[in-house]
Amino acid sequence: MKAAWSLNELKRYADEPLYLSGDVDLEQELMERTGDVLKASPIHCEGYLSVDEEEYLLSLKLKGTLTLPSARSLKPVEQEMEVSLTEIYLPPESSHKTDEYGKDEVVIVLEEDRLDIRPAIIDSILIAIPAQVFTEEELESGEMPSGNDWEVVSEEDHQSSVRKRLDEEGDSRFSALKSLFSDQNETEEDK
Repeated sequence: MKAAWSLNELKRYADEPLYLSGDVDLEQELMERTGDVLKASPIHCEGYLSVDEEEYLLSLKLKGTLTLPSARSLKPVEQEMEVSLTEIYLPPESSHKTDEYGKDEVVIVLEEDRLDIRPAIIDSILIAIPAQVFTEEELESGEMPSGNDWEVVSEEDHQSSVRKRLDEEGDSRFSALKSLFSDQNETEEDK
């Protein structure tokens, strides 16, 4: 699928949107931008580019598969990605200003008479990468890595351990206050 056009070329689509459907191979760019991407399938793009003299509206649905390292074992994990992308591009000579648009809208002022949507696709995919992925075996077993004098515990197990310790020992931050109350109780008993 073509992913870059001159603005003169896009003027042909002023009456009806340019419909986009096809695959874009961005594996190299994704791998260069982050070490988290081990492999990437071509990204399937489906949507349109609406052309106006003053602005260009891009709306795409992106689908693809990224291979990412497991957060526990670093083994490769295939992660299906589905991302929506909507951006507004303003040509260099546009009378519109970015502050005329809503806070939720992504508005980009083009620096030249060319529109390349590849960077927008790459950014959208990278933003959607989950913080942690796990292999199916890791999810099913629930086992955490461990070694000599160390082990990884789940957040739930850690919270449970902290709660149990606080219930048994109390919060050490308040231990100095306990003596204040015991002194106060003694003086009240003396009266």
